Amino acid sequence: MLSSIVVPALWFSILFSFILGTFLSNLVLFFCFLGVLFFLYLYGKGLAINLSFLVFFLVLYFLYAVVNFDFFEAVLEVFYYIRGAVIVLIIVSVFRYDSKAFFESIMWCSVFTSFLLVYSVAAEYLGLSFSIVSYIPPDLTERQYSGYTGFFNNPNYWAIFAFLNISILLYSIENIRLNFIKKIFLFLALVVALFSLVGTGSRMGFIVLLFSFLFLKKIDIKFLFLFLVAMFFLVNFIDIYSSDQLGTLIKAYERFDRLVNNIEGEDRFYRVTKYLGAIFSSYQYFFFGLGLGNEYGIGPPHNTFVLISRDFGVVALFSLVLLYLVFSFSSIMRGGRYTPLKKLYFLIIPVFFLTNDVIDSRPFWFIFGVYISLYFDFYGGGDVRKE
Repeated sequence: MLSSIVVPALWFSILFSFILGTFLSNLVLFFCFLGVLFFLYLYGKGLAINLSFLVFFLVLYFLYAVVNFDFFEAVLEVFYYIRGAVIVLIIVSVFRYDSKAFFESIMWCSVFTSFLLVYSVAAEYLGLSFSIVSYIPPDLTERQYSGYTGFFNNPNYWAIFAFLNISILLYSIENIRLNFIKKIFLFLALVVALFSLVGTGSRMGFIVLLFSFLFLKKIDIKFLFLFLVAMFFLVNFIDIYSSDQLGTLIKAYERFDRLVNNIEGEDRFYRVTKYLGAIFSSYQYFFFGLGLGNEYGIGPPHNTFVLISRDFGVVALFSLVLLYLVFSFSSIMRGGRYTPLKKLYFLIIPVFFLTNDVIDSRPFWFIFGVYISLYFDFYGGGDVRKE
């Protein structure tokens, strides 16, 4: 019951965040969190008390960070971290309460998202009266070097969301017992998720897509071949979000070309160099960072490793990386049903960190929450529900 209510509410508050608006989407997130706390106080063997303590500690820590840096520059950055932590805590709590129900809920949310996307795109072409796409703010769909932005303000964020869909669907098809009809639904949803990821033109998206297929074992290669051929023709000739007449694959090529042959135009390497130079310019910046939200006059770094160093200092970054490695390897060595998914996310999360500043990306925090949950690996082996 907890998963069937909280997971869809959380999923669609993230999916429709820019349609609902920041206030409403965060309000849904807040009520999800309160609902999980209340439910776990009643049925969760004290798990809610531990959860409350973690949130209290997190809020105190960030209050300390705000006091030590400029308030107005830090407050938005603090909110991103807190919102991300709340998403992670909700997912971990629901997963630990009933992991099987959680996984089934997220799987069917992914399927529903794909079919909703198909309907909305079809409605745009057929001129039907209702389409989710029509509610997307127009300024989110007009990007010179990007293709499909989904329901977010950044094509890379939609690529992260599409990767979440793809990884969940691939894992479900390979590892969950489903009848023929349900497998067909999952395959169709997978095709749509693949279309939407390639349609972004995201370089990061292509990398994570490659990693996804490296972990396939049981799906017939003929299906994959058909998917890739269909994507090439469909995405190249149908692009409802182009502000010009370029297809998304051509846009993707242009973005790769900028990365290889026009570093000055790419700009993100320049930003990373400037931030690193500033961080290593004094002991204070090295240990404590430049300040939360300080864009140093050149914009965000487009690299989460640099972003964390800017906010908290290099020592904090090294500590987090070490913690991530110890946590990940201990989790993977334990094995369990989710081992392929653990290994996939273990490789993908650093790719996200290297290629984007994903602190304000709600889809990333969802993936990170699932990854943290896989550490417990309770699927089929018990849960924390009261008897």
